[in-house]
Amino acid sequence: MSRTTLPRTSLPRTALPRAADRLRLAADTAFARAGLGPGGMRTLYVLGILSALKGLALVGLAESLARGVVGVIQGADDWSLWLGLGVSSAILRAIAHWATQAFAAREALGVKEATRQDLADKLVGDGGSSVGAMTSLATQGLNELDKYYSVVLPAVTSAAVIPALIGVRILFADWVSALIVVLTIPLVPVFMALIGMHTQERVSAASASLGRLSDNLVELARGLPVLVGLGRVEEQTEALRTISDNYRLRTMETLRTAFLSSLALELISTISVAVVAVFVGVRLVDGSLPLEIGLLALILAPECYAPFRDLGASFHAAQDGVLSLGRARGIIAARSPEQFVTPAATPAVTPAVTAAATPAVTPAAAAERGAPAIRVTDLTAQYDGRGEPAVDALSFVAPAGEITAICGVSGSGKSTVLAILAGRLRNGTDGAILAGEVTGIDVGRLAWVPQHPHTVGATVRDELRLYGGTRHPALAFDTALGLELELESTLDARIDTLLAELRLSHTVDADPAQLSPGELRRVAVARALLRVDAGAEVVLLDEPTAHVDAHSSRIIEDSIAALRGRVTVVLASHEVGVTNLASVRVYLDSSAAGRDDAVGQAQAQGQGLGQAQVATPHRVAHETSAIERPLVNQPSPVSTPAFTPVATPKAQPAPAPGALRLILSILRPAKWRFVFAVFLGALAALFAVSLTATSGWLIVRASQQPSMMYLMVAIVGVRFFGVGRATLRYAERLVTHDGIFAAVTSLRVRIWKSLAERGTSSRALLRGGTALDYLVVTADAVRDLAPRVLMPPVVGLLTGVAAVIGVAMLHSPAVPVLVVSLVLSLFVAPALATWGDRRASRGQQLIRSEVTRRFAALLAAADDLRTNAVDSAERASLRGLDARAGVDARRSAWALGLGGSFTVAVNCVTAVLMLWVSAPAVAAGTLPGEVLAVLVLLPLGLLEPLLGVVDAVQQWPVLAQAVRRLAPFTPSTAAGSSAVPGVDLPSDVDQIALRDLSARWPDTGTDTDTDSDNDTDVFSGLNAHVGLGEWLVVSGPSGSGKSTLLTVLLGYLQPSGGSYLVDGLDSRILDTRALRRHIAWAPQEGHLFDSTLRANLLLARSRQDAPDEAEMIDALRRVGLAEFLVSLPDGLDTRVGSEGAQLSGGQRQRVAVARTLLTRAEVVLLDEPTAHLDGEASARLMYDLRSALSDQIAVLVTHHLADQRDGDRVLQLQGSSVQSRQFQSQQFQSSPPPTHAPSTNARSVSALRTALPPPSLLK
Repeated sequence: MSRTTLPRTSLPRTALPRAADRLRLAADTAFARAGLGPGGMRTLYVLGILSALKGLALVGLAESLARGVVGVIQGADDWSLWLGLGVSSAILRAIAHWATQAFAAREALGVKEATRQDLADKLVGDGGSSVGAMTSLATQGLNELDKYYSVVLPAVTSAAVIPALIGVRILFADWVSALIVVLTIPLVPVFMALIGMHTQERVSAASASLGRLSDNLVELARGLPVLVGLGRVEEQTEALRTISDNYRLRTMETLRTAFLSSLALELISTISVAVVAVFVGVRLVDGSLPLEIGLLALILAPECYAPFRDLGASFHAAQDGVLSLGRARGIIAARSPEQFVTPAATPAVTPAVTAAATPAVTPAAAAERGAPAIRVTDLTAQYDGRGEPAVDALSFVAPAGEITAICGVSGSGKSTVLAILAGRLRNGTDGAILAGEVTGIDVGRLAWVPQHPHTVGATVRDELRLYGGTRHPALAFDTALGLELELESTLDARIDTLLAELRLSHTVDADPAQLSPGELRRVAVARALLRVDAGAEVVLLDEPTAHVDAHSSRIIEDSIAALRGRVTVVLASHEVGVTNLASVRVYLDSSAAGRDDAVGQAQAQGQGLGQAQVATPHRVAHETSAIERPLVNQPSPVSTPAFTPVATPKAQPAPAPGALRLILSILRPAKWRFVFAVFLGALAALFAVSLTATSGWLIVRASQQPSMMYLMVAIVGVRFFGVGRATLRYAERLVTHDGIFAAVTSLRVRIWKSLAERGTSSRALLRGGTALDYLVVTADAVRDLAPRVLMPPVVGLLTGVAAVIGVAMLHSPAVPVLVVSLVLSLFVAPALATWGDRRASRGQQLIRSEVTRRFAALLAAADDLRTNAVDSAERASLRGLDARAGVDARRSAWALGLGGSFTVAVNCVTAVLMLWVSAPAVAAGTLPGEVLAVLVLLPLGLLEPLLGVVDAVQQWPVLAQAVRRLAPFTPSTAAGSSAVPGVDLPSDVDQIALRDLSARWPDTGTDTDTDSDNDTDVFSGLNAHVGLGEWLVVSGPSGSGKSTLLTVLLGYLQPSGGSYLVDGLDSRILDTRALRRHIAWAPQEGHLFDSTLRANLLLARSRQDAPDEAEMIDALRRVGLAEFLVSLPDGLDTRVGSEGAQLSGGQRQRVAVARTLLTRAEVVLLDEPTAHLDGEASARLMYDLRSALSDQIAVLVTHHLADQRDGDRVLQLQGSSVQSRQFQSQQFQSSPPPTHAPSTNARSVSALRTALPPPSLLK
């Protein structure tokens, strides 16, 4: 066999550079895996050079001090020449300190920003992420890298460079001391490795605990309305406390072991320096070593161990950041779920959704060409743990430019089909396995209206700008500023028009989180219409009129109808008025077609069909066929106690207390632990100063060759102060961390209770991002900063005062020099850092909080953003916000380096000046030489606590900003709880009554469900009475005050006029906590926790009174989920996913209602219980509810006339006006609905195929 050899000359000239690039890439990858980031080699090079400069400065300073002390003691004339070297070395050391801080901060920011952006791209692209854990990882977790870059990496390079430089100098001066250093330094990495391996698993477990804590906090916050409605807030408060305590205990266990590495390094370095001092002293006594060499070895020896001490002290503190970086990179590198939607031009190897490959077009060109037809063939979707597929062999065609309706009972798979078409549900997402083929969809030209819209915009206008094509005009390129402004103006005009058409003009500047579900649904429709304007060719709508009043439903229907001929529309809805818009209907169960046809025929003939077949009840919401009997003048069957409301002036906000007072109030639960920690910290600092001073005294005294007995006390003192410093430092760290964790646990509980007390009064606070910001990010900022800000100034001040007293006792003329040095270090250096900072730290914390909220909102809305192809704009906005934080952080790092370097220079120069101020006394014989050594070395011992003061003062604005944000949750400023102690209800509630009731929202920035200002009543003159077995039905358009009324009934909002009577007692005098124990509330969007069906149902009652399995199964049967439960292999132990993602919208709603039925409350508030349900399921659910609540008081909020029955008390809200009546109609009887409800799992392939349109529509 012949073999061809390629000539050497044929190797391309670019091969060597490419090979070098590959080597560099491999090296960078290795450094990245080690946590050094993409610029690892450059980072090490620069930090190594700066460490070498620091080492040279240390050698120069040691030479200056050693030769200066010896010269002064020996009376030499040239000792003053060494002062210049000392000052120059001090300046060089200060410059190296500043440059290291600034450079390390810049490198950390680069890694964090790049990793956070890559993580956002990955999580948004894949979807289905845990909001709490991933937000904590991307924000708090990556922010922990600051410690790694600012302390650990400089310590690593210093440990590699400085001991070598200093060791060489010691070797040339004293080989014995150098040998001791060489023999003991290897013990340091050995102990670090052993302790590090022992703590690695515990650190990982603690990091995982933080992720679980974040998830639990977000779950609790999102489900707060449910917990409030079920009266389960108190028990979940204890659960929160337990979670936080477990996290504290686990972390403290880790820290006890992790801090052992620092203790071991302290002991090794202390004993090693003590051995060096003893050997030097012994040789000085016998005259075999000059004093100058001994002093030089003594000053330099501790500096050989200082980098290792710094590394040991900070390494485990930075491990969280390294682990977070590793987790983030693992997530980024993980394989994404299989994309089920691919363009037609790229044939899919696996079954896929394809679309005709077309270039980008304008809306006008898209209309001219025509929207695509969508063809679905044998589509099947199976979820893990489910016995039957959610969608089974579904085939249909949605004609181009037409409206197609997906019809079926609740749980038949409508939302699953739409999620697949939208590309939101892919293979692997939520355990889904997909098969089949879909063609005609380009995911980049899609508009999607989900059942539960999520928003990211700060205002409704911002949200719509994002979906319309422009979000942040301030970020526009200067060269296109005029064009950007023109486009923005055009878009804003279109937004104003859409909002006016949808009756949302009053919300344009409102936070979307403050909108009612109906208003939010209309915003989602507006988003879709703007996407169509931007070129979308396919529009998918899932329950577009759910939670919407009759008039708004008609507006939405008209908007959908106007899309015919422009785009291809596929929708799912239980509202007959919506499905009647469709030219093609696709049925997902065998009996749906017949029922739908019957409903349509009955509508045409004007016939009543009974409860299960009421067609589009919102269409007849304003008819007057019902017989109304006013209730206003009816005598009340309850006796009303005399109660005259007292008009009170508008509450004025109390002046906010100072930040220091707020911090102290937060730390109060662990105040004695902090006092003890300060004492230990001050004592440890004094031991460190004493160690330095005693060592200097020992060396100089030994040079005078006294008897060894005179030196034994000093030798023992060196060991005592060395071991004591290490032990005290270890104890101080443990006490500090235990105290701050305990204080933050109490703080989290107070925040949670405050959120719970606000209850239904604030929707914004219930968002995952906002709750995570308060409960985790801001609370953790207090946890991290409070010890660093409060303790170092106290420790530094105490240490400085003790040093001044000591110097005054030794040599009073040196006191002014030391006092000036302390004033410069304690006051001028922090002021310099603060001046250079220019509020950067405060702004950085604000932006960090905003990044956290935005990141959480981005993940929560990932499906909305990605499906509507607007995620890139939001991620770019987040990147810009992160860049702003980076600018402030770089400025902050520059300021920190400036203040710290000034302190380093001042103390090093002070050590040199001590020679000058003490030389006359030494020459006169009034000051012993050993005392001179103490005075010279003392400023160097003060350097560490004084540097802590600079850091503390600079971090003060950040901490102050954080605690001010938490001011409403601190004991000193917490607003009066809505749970005012009052009269308890003597027994079960038998009746409630409303007498001329008026309500308004207080002027506290709390969101409302009305567009009126806080001086206007949301409603007034409301009268009603309802007793056991009776129903009060509340209806009205969105924003008319229905949610406000529920808030009053729950006791979270006091009436502004009239009265709310419970068993004849005015709610103002009742204990609101006791009142809520008698009331259960099922919110509009019944949140399901990311757990099992069983766990969600168990929330209905306390653990002591937990429902058994039979009760839970019966509750599910009563809401029509019996067959669904039977189909689940795991039964009640089936996981429902985050927010019930693995259930349909109707199933989620029914589970939430079943949970409410399991309570023992006498008053049950039902807010839109039949939303997301088909007509028959709605009728059956209402029948079951009326049977189940036959001996309770029911308050029903609904937009559907079909939900009303004979004898119901009806309140029709119209803003500030109210109509009260009783409901009577022959159209609705009390007989049960038909019993032939189809199985939610039934599928009929033949029926599906007959739903295909005629061939003429497919052309």
